[in-house]
Amino acid sequence: MSGNSNPFPCGRISRRNFLFQAGGGFLGTALGGLWAQEGEIKDAILGPHFQPKAKSVIFLFMCGGVSHIDTFDPKGNDHAGKFIDAIGFGDNQASMRRPVIPCLRTFTRYGKSGIPVSDWFPHVGGVIDDISVVRSMWCHESNHF
Repeated sequence: MSGNSNPFPCGRISRRNFLFQAGGGFLGTALGGLWAQEGEIKDAILGPHFQPKAKSVIFLFMCGGVSHIDTFDPKGNDHAGKFIDAIGFGDNQASMRRPVIPCLRTFTRYGKSGIPVSDWFPHVGGVIDDISVVRSMWCHESNHF
């Protein structure tokens, strides 16, 4: 069973798909704990490679949230109006043929880090050096180029 075969959009999930995904997570958690107890995972015994500085973490999982291209990850408009051949991964997006929509946001570099921030978040730009911006995520979904 593929994780992408869910006929429901984000926010609605079938009972079967929920149990499938949750079961894999619980299995991985349980095996990790068992292997750490048995000494099979030596890194788990050693602990972190440096003393953590963060006292708390705010994790946002926004299903259907704002596009990264319109917020903190400008890509330019080189592909605007063009068609991209999508490779199907079990979702229905691959069969849709629509041109790439241009980004209508303007970006300004803020802080010592020089991270570009969209005009949607001018106040965030003032504290951007205190925010972690992750740009290394990827997926096989054809609607997330």
